[in-house]
Amino acid sequence: MGPAGTKPDGALDHLADILVDGRWRGGLDPVPEQFWWVTVGGERVVDADPTPDLVHAALTSALRCAAADHPSVRFRHLDLDPVSEGDPGADVVAAVHVADEAELAVRDGSLYVKRLEQAESGGDVGPESAPDLTHVLITGGTGKLGLEFADHLAASGAGRITLVSRSGGPPDVARRIEALRRRHDTVVDVVRCDIGDEAALADFAATLPEPVSLMLHAAVNYVATPADDITRTDLDEALRAKVTGLRSVLAAIPTTDDVRVLLCSSLSATLGGRDQALYALGNRMLDVVAAELRSDGTRAASIQWGLWRVQGPLDDAGVARVQGAGVVPMTPSSALTVGLSDLSADSIVLSADFAELRDVLALLGSHRLLADIPDDVAAPPTAAPAAPARAAEPTVVHDEIARTEPAEPVDPTGPGATASVADLLRSELALTMGLDPAQVDLDPDLPLVALGLDSLQALDLRKRVKTVLDQDLPIEAILGGATLREVVELMG
Repeated sequence: MGPAGTKPDGALDHLADILVDGRWRGGLDPVPEQFWWVTVGGERVVDADPTPDLVHAALTSALRCAAADHPSVRFRHLDLDPVSEGDPGADVVAAVHVADEAELAVRDGSLYVKRLEQAESGGDVGPESAPDLTHVLITGGTGKLGLEFADHLAASGAGRITLVSRSGGPPDVARRIEALRRRHDTVVDVVRCDIGDEAALADFAATLPEPVSLMLHAAVNYVATPADDITRTDLDEALRAKVTGLRSVLAAIPTTDDVRVLLCSSLSATLGGRDQALYALGNRMLDVVAAELRSDGTRAASIQWGLWRVQGPLDDAGVARVQGAGVVPMTPSSALTVGLSDLSADSIVLSADFAELRDVLALLGSHRLLADIPDDVAAPPTAAPAAPARAAEPTVVHDEIARTEPAEPVDPTGPGATASVADLLRSELALTMGLDPAQVDLDPDLPLVALGLDSLQALDLRKRVKTVLDQDLPIEAILGGATLREVVELMG
């Protein structure tokens, strides 16, 4: 990838070759017990590592999402040393024999595992980390998250905020911006500009009244697409503003000598998510761009945000899936207070029920990522990559997810127990999948996954069965293709 302003065409072509042309999919036919992918320099593991490779890093995030689409397959990742000149064969063999680890890397002959960890909180933030708010430019500025950033920064004393938007926003956005102007002593400009159009961007940059001191990239183009279904058009459109447009903005706009750049990435880049391959790989590319900017001397950081209480790029169904995985929606004010308090390094800012999130990741074989985060924290914490270890804890309001009340518990050892267990499983399975129990005629020898049961629904089903029967449901067996009859037998 070249200097700021160049288009990563080579990277997109390479990603298209792998994802669009389906070269990786051959490894899933027939379905294997494990699917390994090997990258070179796709992660930054030790201080001596160069900037992560854009293609290898993005591909890794996409494949983390593919793991959610293929829950019966264990996806495992090995990142090889980018500066080693030796034969990697021994490193690959050593990694294959490491059990229960989804993310491994080799550096200088040593194996590393990926971990998230709580950052230390309560420390003072030095003035070198505080952004200069003289002139803040926000791309995606009239989106719901862009407006939250604008409100927060205006309250923090921003002198001027320029909101860049392709559409300019609907009338309700104009009313909110006018209210923001009345509440704060901040000049707020709204500019319609497609940052994917270099000519329009050049015209816009020439009109800016003063250099930008903080550039905040919040442009979002979310498309729910399984990794199997990605097209080249999807890839180009998803990255047009998010990655290519970002670099064009940085090349075009006048900035102060000490400008700071903040890129809004997503937790999906690290943990994946069902049907989020495009979204995840685009966000991971932002993380790499931030590293590239730092290597060029620009003060840049990328924050992988968790789930926001305001509706962001996900629709209601998408929000429900993420909440079902244990990720808790954050109030914008608390999340921004945490995330913007220290921009000296990349971080992840989220709130979660980590016990529940660990259970979900266990279904995909990647629960060891959370091995260093305790379940019994006083409030949902935030997590950051093990290197560097940085993040803090926002204040979070928990939302309960409304569920249909289960049937009364039964004695699984009493007369007619097998029939009762099977009937109850049918009923709870129907409720979990949003079906009418009275209309479900389930073949006891049909694999439950053949009904379309996914990993999050399986976890929900386990909770229901625990309430009704006080027994643990063998989720791994279900996702591995067990039938209703086999599940009943396994439950004893």
